[in-house]
Amino acid sequence: MAGRKTGTTSRFIGVTLFAEGGRFQAFVKVAGKRVHLGMFRNEEDAALARDRAVLFFKLDAPLNLPTRARRLGPESPERLRWLARSKQKAEANGSSFFGVSLDRRRRRWAAVICVGDRKAVQIAQFDDPEDAAVAYDRVARSMFGAKALLNFPDRRLRPASMEEMRAWSFKLRKRRTSSRFIGVIRHLEAETSRPWGAQIAHGGRHQLLGSWESEHEAAVAYDRAALYLVGPTAKLNFPSESPKVGPASPKAIRDNAYAQFKATKTSRFRGVHRAHRTGNWVAQITAGGRAHHLGTFVVEEDAAETYDRAAKKLHGRKAILNFPG
Repeated sequence: MAGRKTGTTSRFIGVTLFAEGGRFQAFVKVAGKRVHLGMFRNEEDAALARDRAVLFFKLDAPLNLPTRARRLGPESPERLRWLARSKQKAEANGSSFFGVSLDRRRRRWAAVICVGDRKAVQIAQFDDPEDAAVAYDRVARSMFGAKALLNFPDRRLRPASMEEMRAWSFKLRKRRTSSRFIGVIRHLEAETSRPWGAQIAHGGRHQLLGSWESEHEAAVAYDRAALYLVGPTAKLNFPSESPKVGPASPKAIRDNAYAQFKATKTSRFRGVHRAHRTGNWVAQITAGGRAHHLGTFVVEEDAAETYDRAAKKLHGRKAILNFPG
């Protein structure tokens, strides 16, 4: 391979292994001065960074990976360092943006900035990681000016305070969860086939009306509860359709929503049910008073066959099978 070297900490020119951190530093020498190009977990990534810098400075030097480097093209040291840091961030917390990390419990992206004595302060949370990155950049511009390390240095983003970005986060969230129908919201966090929630406020009480597959179903659920609680004078989403379905109490509507949900979770096979988040089929068997997980399957019949094998092993001839033949 062109440009390889031996007897050093790396087989590539312009790459040094830092044993303590297990990362490779990429560098290039320009007019006798060593220019740092970033730290990389992968040795070839560091070699490519060095090669792209050689192309950028138009140096008369051999390339480590000439074909790949020329395909990627020349790049400045500043941009290469930025790309290296972005990749490290993505490996650490799922986001390649500075000041952005994933809140796994809420499944939202948090914009965080360091203030004072390295104290991290959360700016706001967003559904889109790029929105969180923009919020970080705007606050960073406000706090640090031209010295700020930015995700989008080429964008003309106006500096903003944390309070402004929190208000923006709320506005974005409101826009994404809103519905054109009364009493209907969209559940953004839920990984479910029933993302539309219905709710109604009456007599100082806020009552939930279950989750529904479609926005239309949730709107009808609201109408039925409104007819039950308020009567014929209630403002409805579908004034000609909903009265034909008829009024229903909030509890009855919730029970109906749950019954529909339960129907989508069950399987026609013994020991098989549908996974809530993925929609795949889960096989499990009960033995010794405990439920034992047997695996997750895309095909329902595969889950049923896995259950049968476990049942035969545990119960022998007494096993009740999905496929007795």
